[in-house]
Amino acid sequence: PCEDRYPQWLTDREEFIRADEPKYLQGLHICCLWEEDEKLHLEAHMNGVREDNPLEALLDTQVMDDWSSFRKALQSRMQFSKATNEWGNFHLKQPFGIFSEQGYRLGSAEEVLAAGFVLL
Repeated sequence: PCEDRYPQWLTDREEFIRADEPKYLQGLHICCLWEEDEKLHLEAHMNGVREDNPLEALLDTQVMDDWSSFRKALQSRMQFSKATNEWGNFHLKQPFGIFSEQGYRLGSAEEVLAAGFVLL
């Protein structure tokens, strides 16, 4: 359901030509979430890169009841961690945020589902 919203946010792998810096847009994950047939669907393009086969997963609808559980379920299904590189200063890194296309920080599973298309 988000196919027409991806192009302005995703980049082709070939665009990252430099070898002296981290590859891609590390830590920027572009996601689409929707509810269908009483299931919560997730589609994600990791690190801001357009993939032919984006990550697809189902989330348990029970995670909608609790923001912490929802965030943990996303992180688990998308398999990302707080450490995205080896630049150091790990102790200064903040917990991941979830934002709408307009840049608003979302604070509940309901807001994420209502937005449908989010940036992590």
